[in-house]
Parts: sequence; structure tokens; C-alpha cells
Amino acid sequence: MQDSSSLMDQVQAPHLEEFRSFWQALGDRRDVFYLFFTSGLLHWAVRSLRRIPRGVNVVLIGSHLKPEEVDWIHRHVETPFHHVVLPVDDKTIWEFLFATSGENFGWLDVDCLVVEPALFEEMRQIPSDALANTVWSYPVPGGHEMLCTYFVFLNAEAIRTVVGEVDVSPCTYSWETTQMSRLSPWASCRRPPPAIAQRLASCIPQGPDGRPVYLSERSFYDTLQVYQLVAQTAGYRVNHLRRLPRNKPSPEIAHVGRVSYYEHGWEGKDRPENREIYAGTLQSDFLVLSDSVDALPAAYRERWMAIRGRLQALGLPTNPGQIRTTLAAFLKRQGLGESALASLLEPAV
Repeated sequence: MQDSSSLMDQVQAPHLEEFRSFWQALGDRRDVFYLFFTSGLLHWAVRSLRRIPRGVNVVLIGSHLKPEEVDWIHRHVETPFHHVVLPVDDKTIWEFLFATSGENFGWLDVDCLVVEPALFEEMRQIPSDALANTVWSYPVPGGHEMLCTYFVFLNAEAIRTVVGEVDVSPCTYSWETTQMSRLSPWASCRRPPPAIAQRLASCIPQGPDGRPVYLSERSFYDTLQVYQLVAQTAGYRVNHLRRLPRNKPSPEIAHVGRVSYYEHGWEGKDRPENREIYAGTLQSDFLVLSDSVDALPAAYRERWMAIRGRLQALGLPTNPGQIRTTLAAFLKRQGLGESALASLLEPAV
């Protein structure tokens, strides 16, 4: 019987080769920042691209987009763009990048707002002994700090060295066969083979079952976690340009979060303690969409109307000006500085 990882690799293989050809044809492959999005998030991609300073090498990657979205990008976006027709998640794209990128590269979540333009240049300056530059991180068992993937920059030489020693993926891993954290029906977490299990056992505690523990309450190792740990056993370190706690904004950068799944894939959205976060995300989504809805494909007008209906059902304002006022109060409570507030709340130009 074919195991899940083999099936996953088989399904992804032709799409990986298409991406490899795209990458090899890029005019400038140095220090690319990749911006990934799926269907329905074109308004966030447009917003992010408009906020990235000129001179930053950006590549846009879309997955399973509608024909009208692809056509719109070809007509309106000058940034190099690759469309993966298969419905994939960010984990698959990370694997594509590890398999192809011969140069250092960065990743920017579609809902991550880099307020300070100089941060892009600072990100690109990566020490030779660092596996990645990061600004957000969080502590995990074993005394390590895991980087957050919202905005990172990776050392390609470290990837080649580490993967040359141990065949490790940036994908999610689990000791059990599970599709937890994966969005496609054929995709699953990878299972750590003995070589990876041995590396993990040397740097994180063992659980009652004798296996290295997971790093959160969820029964899988999240994106880049296993790679980070294996790379650290190979002598590389995470370079912390900033030591911001996970999801904590600063005057330089902020991460909205959950925009790709807050409506359908966030199990905690109905909990009382999360209702304000849900309302804030809903309003942020509506505000960003309102800035560009008239220029986007017709389906985005339908999405705009659906979100407006949900706002009305919650008793929240639907006028963009009013939303900016109520959302500003929410975001300030989350710790967003004035410059970050302006980046999110002011209309994109």
C-alpha cells in the first residue's frame, strides 16, 4: 500500500517541475520575497504589493485561482507571477521553494504589513551561520525559540547543507498519519523517519510514549519547526532581528492573521474570548476589500456583499469610515502602533 507521503509527492511532482521552470526563467532570482495567496484573497495580495517598496524583489504565487483572477493579474500586475493550478497550501509552496531556490529567499504572508520599508533590506542581510532571519518567535519545550513564518528570510546554503545531511522538509510533521493542518485531500503531515527522529530527540524532551514531544497543544509539528530543529543540530541558528512575541505587532510590522480561514477553518471563532478577534478580522477583511472591490473580478463584489451581511448581523458598522474608527480602537488594544494603524486603515493608493 502506498504511504501518504509517497502519494503526496506523486501528486505534487508535475507542479513542482512547472514551478522549477518558472524559477529558472526569472530575470533576477536573488533575494526574492515570495507572496502566496489562494482564491478569494486577491484583494489582500493587491494591498500587500502596493505596500512593498520599489526595488524589493517580489514574486507572487497563487493556487487554484479562478480564470478571472488569473486574467486580472496578467492584466494589472507587473510582479512576476506563477499559478499553481492544483489546490495547495503554504506547506506545499514551502516544499517547492526548498526544492528549487538556489538563492537566499524571503517569505511574506499576504496579511503581513511591513510598515518600515528598511526592514526588507535588513532582512536580506543574513549571517552565514544563520538558518533564517526573523522578527517574531515563541518559546517551545527544550529551551528553543521557534521562528514565526509570517515574515522570514532563509539562508539557501544552510538549506543545501542541512538537507544534504538529513532529508528534512519545511512541511508539517506528525508521529501519526494525519491530514491535520493540511488543506488538500491528498496532502498530509509527513512522518519523521529515524534520522529526523534522532535529531529531534537530541534537542527536545521526550513524552510518555518515548517520542520527542510536540511543540504546542496540537498533535503535529508546524511549518518549518522540524527543519529549524534539525538545522540547529547541524550548527545553524535563528537570527532574531527583533524579538517580538508571536502575533505581537510593533511600529515596524504587524500581522493580521487568519484572513484565509477565519470564516470556515477557525475552530475557536465562536468562543467568547475570540469573538472580538473574529469581529476585528472580519472588519479588516471588509476594509481591505472595500478599497479595491470595484476594480477586481465580479466575484469579489459578491464576497463584499456577503461580508457586509455578516457585519450587519453582528451589529457592526458597514461604512468604511466608521469601520476605521471602531477597528482602530480594537487594534490599539492589540498593541498596534500609529504607523501600523495607518498602513492598515488608510486606503491603499
